[in-house]
This record gives sequence, C-alpha cells and structure tokens, in this order.
Amino acid sequence: MIHLNLRCKTGINVKPETDEITDDEWLLRRVDATAFRDRKTPLVSPNAFEPRTKGRDIDVTGISLYRLDCLAKPEDILATIPEEKRSLKGIVKIPVALIKSLKLTIVVEEDNRVLGHVVISELNADSYTKDPIAIKPILLQLATSASQPENILLRPSPDTPIESGIKARPEAEPITPSLLEVQDAKPMEENRKEIPKLIGSSINPPTPTPEMESRANARFVYWCFAVILILLLLLLWVFLV
Repeated sequence: MIHLNLRCKTGINVKPETDEITDDEWLLRRVDATAFRDRKTPLVSPNAFEPRTKGRDIDVTGISLYRLDCLAKPEDILATIPEEKRSLKGIVKIPVALIKSLKLTIVVEEDNRVLGHVVISELNADSYTKDPIAIKPILLQLATSASQPENILLRPSPDTPIESGIKARPEAEPITPSLLEVQDAKPMEENRKEIPKLIGSSINPPTPTPEMESRANARFVYWCFAVILILLLLLLWVFLV
C-alpha cells in the first residue's frame, strides 16, 4: 500500500473510548478505491460519505468513522475488512471541528473489533433516502476536506485490479482536463448567452434563394393547371350525362 503522511501513533498513549470527543480530534473514514478520482475535484468523491441504503451493512444509525486518538495506528480501522481486500481501501481524516460546524452529531457506537468507532447520526440511510438533495452539500464539504493532501493517510495500492475501476497514475504525470470537463467549466452566464442562439437557429427559416423561388412558382402553376383540368373534366361529364 502507498502511505501518504501516515501518522503512526504506536508508542503513544491512546485515548480511552470513554473520553469526551474534543474539537481538536480527527476522525478516520475508510474510502473505497473507486472513490479516488485523480482527474476530478475534489479528489475524494462525495460518494465516499454517502450512507449505505442497500445491502447487508445499511447505515441505520449513521456513517461510520473512527477516532484517530483512540487507535494505535490508522490502519487498525481495516481490521474489519478481509485481508485480500484491504489493498482496495484508502483512509482519510476529517477534523471534528468541521463536522461540528456543519451541525452534525458525533455519537459513540462501540465496536469490539476496532477502537474509537463513532457514527454521524444525521447521515443515516433513512434521512438520505428521504432527502438526498439536502445532504449532498454536506457530503461535498466532507469530501473537499478529505481531499487535502495532508488528510489522505492511506491510498489504495497501485496494483489495484482493473475491475475496481481504478488505475494508478504516476505522481509526475500532469493532470489534463478532459474536453467534457472544460465544457462543464464554462461560466453559467456564458451558457445562458449561447442558449438563445441555438434556439434562434432552429426556429428561423433559411433566406430563400432565386432558385428556390423559381421552383416554388413552378409547383404553384402545376397545381393550378391540375385543378382547372379536373374542373373541366367534371363539367364535361355533367353535360354528357
């Protein structure tokens, strides 16, 4: 695995889980390899903080995080992940102060497998299912904080299988925005100006040319002649009968 700014607390006295959670603490979050997006901003997808609403481990009481001060080392939170899948996980940290500033509640929920387990009670499956639009801005702020280089403690292995949807990018390789991203980056005001142009071009007919007018006149004469001929034939039929 790739370690970035890994803060190892081995040899330091850890906090008991029963201690009050203070504003200067950090909470750790496991992040799947698919949530790391090297060519997008923020780097860590907001989806990494979405409550699970389906499957076995639904986030009924809120999304799981872990108190860094209660752990010997950050990798301890991977203990609940099968060993063969740990290389597909990353670890980020979020300041408690940010979480509280977002008016979120941190609730201790002990897990006998890993110390320091807590949940953010507002980010639960039921709330997210009922009103995801209200929660998405919060997820974006958490993801933006988690994407800071100093807050990424562990990134997935560069040997992550292709099936996971992640390809490792050398650190020196420049990030070039795709055409789609450049288009999406247009100011909203510029897009507004372009919309009437597109609408106008689809509504206004093309300017007629002399050739087009000549063809139209020929069709008119043809149909007039056809109508007159039909009327004459009708009159002739009436007289003969």
